[in-house]
Amino acid sequence: TAGLHAGAGVLFKPRDLCLRNGGGEKRAFEAYEFGFRILAKSKTMDPDSVVPAWGEAELLMNRAWAKLHAVPHQADAAEIDARKALKLVPYWHYLRDILLPEIEKAKMTISENELSYEEQKETKNHAKSYAF
Repeated sequence: TAGLHAGAGVLFKPRDLCLRNGGGEKRAFEAYEFGFRILAKSKTMDPDSVVPAWGEAELLMNRAWAKLHAVPHQADAAEIDARKALKLVPYWHYLRDILLPEIEKAKMTISENELSYEEQKETKNHAKSYAF
C-alpha cells in the first residue's frame, strides 16, 4: 500500500535531506495513517468483496516495528498493532517469532527501568529522612 512504502521510506530519510520532503518519525507515522485511511476507504467501497485488504497486515507490522523503535518507545501500542496483524496472518514467522518477542522484551525492560527509577526515588526520599 502507499502508506506502507511511504511510511518505511520516510522513517529512515534524513530530516535535512530536503526541507519539504524530509523524513523522521512524525512523517513516517503520518504516512502510515494515510495508508490506513486508504484501506478504510477500500473496505467501505465494497464491504462484501472477497478480495482481501492487501497490505493491511504489512502496514500494521511496519507501524508496530516503528512504534517499538520510536523515541520514546511505544511498546504497548506496538504490541496492539502486531497482534492485529497476527490475527490477519497467523502463520507469519517474522511477526510471531521475532517481532512480538522483541516487543515483549522491550516491555519488560521498560517496566524494569520504571521500577528501578521508583526504587531510586524511594531510596533518595528515605535518605533525606535521615539527613541531619
